[in-house]
Amino acid sequence: MSQTTERVTKSLSKNLRRRGAWPALLTALGVAAFLVLQNVLSTLVTLIGLAGTPTQTTVDGLQQLEVVHVSDYIWQGVLTQTLIISLPLAFGVFVSFWILAPIGEELHLRFVVARSVLAGAIGAVIVFLVAIVATLVGSIESGGILSSWSISPYNDFLSSTLQSLNTALGSFVFALPLVILGGVLLWTWTRATDRDHDPSGILDEV
Repeated sequence: MSQTTERVTKSLSKNLRRRGAWPALLTALGVAAFLVLQNVLSTLVTLIGLAGTPTQTTVDGLQQLEVVHVSDYIWQGVLTQTLIISLPLAFGVFVSFWILAPIGEELHLRFVVARSVLAGAIGAVIVFLVAIVATLVGSIESGGILSSWSISPYNDFLSSTLQSLNTALGSFVFALPLVILGGVLLWTWTRATDRDHDPSGILDEV
């Protein structure tokens, strides 16, 4: 047990000392910033559309309806998307570009694109895991674990897993062009700068 722990510690320490953390971090932050900005703009457009939508309710009812819609869309359109999709996906891109498959100047463009696709896939996996945790937490808060889950726990867990998988696949397809663009820009930057050693990742050591 101690030998296994020691090997894991050495491997973790080795990976954390790899070169290229800052360029990978800046690329990931760029991806996250673009996704968050897009969520904010999409939410603003939705709110503008709601503000101009005619209703047949009373004045008091209209005011209450607007407050509910605004808070609901702000929560779902910005905060939830950021915490469940944008930040986890960007974190996966960062880990991939830093530790797993860095972008170096010696790579051909097709390998840069392939590693960018891999980075997007790693981000989608993290989105999947975060979405499952968020779904479970939401079920606990709404009493699902004590009510519906006590009757059909396997069906509910399967439904939550499929929903999380759909979220992860959707985020992968949607963000893939952006991640590829980030990988190509990172590759262009590495070719334009003079560095003594290109970063190497786990994929390069296999």
